[in-house]
Amino acid sequence: MNKNFVAFLLIVLVAAVFFLAGKHASTPSGTVAKESTYERVLRTGEIRCAYAPNPPTLIKDPNTGIMSGIFSDVMNEAGQRLGLKIVWAEEVDYGTIAEGFSTDRYDAFCATVWPTAERSRVASFTVPLYYSPVGIFVRSGDHRKQFYGDTPLP
Repeated sequence: MNKNFVAFLLIVLVAAVFFLAGKHASTPSGTVAKESTYERVLRTGEIRCAYAPNPPTLIKDPNTGIMSGIFSDVMNEAGQRLGLKIVWAEEVDYGTIAEGFSTDRYDAFCATVWPTAERSRVASFTVPLYYSPVGIFVRSGDHRKQFYGDTPLP
């Protein structure tokens, strides 16, 4: 893997941890401040990752539980360079990612995900490792009108 690319990803990961740390740092006066995500990660020396297996980007071996794929490689490299252990804490459904952040069950979602409004309320997104194209396919010669909302497509 390109060293500059990995260094860039490490910077983005650290920035994301700092961003998430700030989400828990402010409390009303007179109350005890809750430990931030950043403080907990430094204290424990580990990042708890949620994941959703999506071959080939992230694969969990059913017999050994060992993770593989680009997201496993990137997170393990980041953990090694930061001196942090990567813990694959919880397999989640894409619909429950935000809930896990709100309840502090994990620190990061370490797999492929599209940003949504709901997830943006409780998480920050890094720069993409790659782009996943989405295309529309139609049968050759099919001239039926296609509509998106009230606007006909060409």
